[in-house]
Amino acid sequence: MDDSKLETVIERVKRKLNVTFLDKQTEDRIGKDIIPLCIASLADDIGITDEDFDWSGTSRECFLLVEYVFYEWNHASEQFHEDYAEDIAKIRARWEGKSVEA
Repeated sequence: MDDSKLETVIERVKRKLNVTFLDKQTEDRIGKDIIPLCIASLADDIGITDEDFDWSGTSRECFLLVEYVFYEWNHASEQFHEDYAEDIAKIRARWEGKSVEA
């Protein structure tokens, strides 16, 4: 993901988390630790095979990313998978259909 798209995701996440202060440790935790971890995990859960997928957009996948980061920020990633299992399954089915069509 290019820097401008990553910055869009970071800003969206910071709004969700109500992070209104500038603190390098917090920004690094969000941008360098949590977001990349959540992208990798969610891409695997959903079955996204497109390495150039735009996580900065407004798709359901992007919504789930922000929610996942919120749960991870609050040390509740296991609860995310329970709460969004149906959404993940629906999106995964759509991605599986895309890979069959390709």
